Amino acid sequence: MSVFPWEPGYKAPERADPDAIRKLRADAGRISAKAKRDLDREGNRKERRANKKAKTELAETQPIHGPLYYLEDENITHRQLEMIHGFIDAYLQTWSPGQAFLLSNPKYDKSITSATKAGMDLLQSPAVQRRLQAVVDSMDEEKLLTRKGVIMGLLKEANHYSGDATHGGRIRAWMGLARIKKMDIQVTESNVTVRGGVMVIPGTPDGQIIDVEAWEKSSEAQQLDLKEEVRK
Repeated sequence: MSVFPWEPGYKAPERADPDAIRKLRADAGRISAKAKRDLDREGNRKERRANKKAKTELAETQPIHGPLYYLEDENITHRQLEMIHGFIDAYLQTWSPGQAFLLSNPKYDKSITSATKAGMDLLQSPAVQRRLQAVVDSMDEEKLLTRKGVIMGLLKEANHYSGDATHGGRIRAWMGLARIKKMDIQVTESNVTVRGGVMVIPGTPDGQIIDVEAWEKSSEAQQLDLKEEVRK
């Protein structure tokens, strides 16, 4: 069969179905779009992995503690010493490093998270720990824990709703306050008389005491024999 129109026996090719052509084009478009999405998704995954790795490497190079942790007695300035004393006084009242740092630094204008980090660095500093321990050692033990201090601490916990608060902790705090104020429910104990005798393990005819385990096995065997006799 000839392939040129001017040659004898030439036959024109059949025209393709328009619907089939449209379907092929649509399929090709969908395949191209899916391939593009897959490439974009893979690129995003690689970018996220790279960013995560970069953040991890950056975090590993950062010091664990801030500059306040490294305060030493020989390089503490008078202003820093005043701040440390204020921090210790505030910490013994609030037992919160972040709040103590804010109270001892009223002009601090950064975030609460930064204040908590600075407070933790200050509290863990060896120089501050030595001074804090000296203050605690000098305090009167009877004044360390007072009724009013316990009530204030429980009230603080009972109304604590920040990120580390728990519903169970608030409930326990309210229960503790109720006990202190004698507002809890009084439970009356009832004396229950147990009616019945005491089980006595029999002895042998000659007055010997039978071993408890042996007596239990013997009694169990007798009970089984009795059940068999009743079933007959």
